[in-house]
Amino acid sequence: MADLGFRQLKEMVGQVECLGVRENLSHWKYNKLDLSPILFKEPASMYTGLHKQEDQDHGLSDVLDWKLLKAAQPALDNQQKIFASFNVKNTNRNHWNYFIE
Repeated sequence: MADLGFRQLKEMVGQVECLGVRENLSHWKYNKLDLSPILFKEPASMYTGLHKQEDQDHGLSDVLDWKLLKAAQPALDNQQKIFASFNVKNTNRNHWNYFIE
């Protein structure tokens, strides 16, 4: 990282010009792999930021996972049996019905 002139990991975000592709690879799995779409850097002005320009709220504080963890805490801490049920919506991004027993 320091060899490339970066002090922090966040400074490396978007700096694809520091990456390269090894030539003359003969393995069949990657000798024809084209990485140019991944290594392409869209032209931008000097005013375009590469790292966190504004705070975003993705609603992670309200996800079902936190409710599950809270309900499961006695089992995790003290190996107690717990019983809980939860309403699951498709926005919970999981195809399982949650039922803790």
